[in-house]
Amino acid sequence: MAVATGMLGLLFIGPIFILFLGLQFLLSRTRPFWPGLILPLLTALYSLMLCVNLTDVGDLLQNLLAIFTVLLLGNIPTVLLLAIYYLARRKYWKKNQLEKMRAQDLE
Repeated sequence: MAVATGMLGLLFIGPIFILFLGLQFLLSRTRPFWPGLILPLLTALYSLMLCVNLTDVGDLLQNLLAIFTVLLLGNIPTVLLLAIYYLARRKYWKKNQLEKMRAQDLE
């Protein structure tokens, strides 16, 4: 029963995750830079919210370890979305550098 429930959850979450990755790619390729940073900002805020919602798990060392673990694992989507952002924005950065070089050549 647990395996079937896990597979059912994966069937629902998988396409949603792929849609978010596609949305991030489309937002990152827009001319203004800020739309591509919306989803990474939301996932980073969500991981911070997870840390705030941690209950007291023990002594100070255990609490710090729990916070570090939640921050590390909670920011995996943030890192993935930022990687998509930088890969999608390379075209604009290269184009901007070429325009700067052409402007310098004209002077």
